[in-house]
Amino acid sequence: MSIRFLGDFAEDATVYIPFNTFDSDGASVTITDFANTDVHVHKDGDDTQRNNAAGVTVYIDFDSITGNHLVKIDTSENTVADFWVTGSDYDVRIEGVTINTQTVNAWICKFSIENRFDEVDVVKISGDSTAADNLEDVFDGTYAAANMKIFWENGAGATTKTVDDVGSTAIRSGTAQAGAAGTITLDASASATNNLYNGQICLLTGGTGAGQCRAIVDYIGSTKVASVTPNWTTNPGATSTFELQPASSILTHLLSMAVGKFSKSGNVYTFLDWDDATTLSTLTWSATGRTRS
Repeated sequence: MSIRFLGDFAEDATVYIPFNTFDSDGASVTITDFANTDVHVHKDGDDTQRNNAAGVTVYIDFDSITGNHLVKIDTSENTVADFWVTGSDYDVRIEGVTINTQTVNAWICKFSIENRFDEVDVVKISGDSTAADNLEDVFDGTYAAANMKIFWENGAGATTKTVDDVGSTAIRSGTAQAGAAGTITLDASASATNNLYNGQICLLTGGTGAGQCRAIVDYIGSTKVASVTPNWTTNPGATSTFELQPASSILTHLLSMAVGKFSKSGNVYTFLDWDDATTLSTLTWSATGRTRS
């Protein structure tokens, strides 16, 4: 009989493991001689179990229901250093418990910590290896907004087409007050709410450091300081203009982007070929969507 897989959990999650006990006729019975020290966890198939029960709690006859039990494992508990880590699988068993007068050893489940479904073949989705590289750069936080061009089916054709809106216009734009290696101080009117802009993409659209793009990982409302990752190549300053764009809209565009240049005037982006002169396309943002030409 295979061991049930509970799922892939986030780092430091609490894992709840329900299980049942029966007698030889299939009737529910309680379990005795069962303590947290009877719960043994093995990491990545190692035959040596975790040698400490800290963070493990057992509940016999949970909610006063005979034969229904629960094991709770807190994976943020670090008494055994570096046991609970991302990228690993864990097998859980009970040992030496008594069920209906019989001594029982049994596997009860397995689970993993951030070790499943973390890779997507973007090349297969988009058919473009360059787009895949660009998407990876955004997740890494190293994508430069100045290094992009968009391939439309009509190239630089004069006809303007409306495309479905996949993201709003910039949620905020302005002129920075200051900047440092891993931060930018937004304009004085930016939100006073901590973490409001976390997860957004900060594009430097003009002034010092123009053309860079970084992900915001922390925002302090009282000081207007947004922390970005990774550090800027050229630190922004009081002349730097910026836009905060929803990450979803940036990522969607990147699925059809390859490396080139762009320039910006107002809400109009002009995308250039490798010669930095030939216009491939323009993209105009509005409150209701985007138009391209």
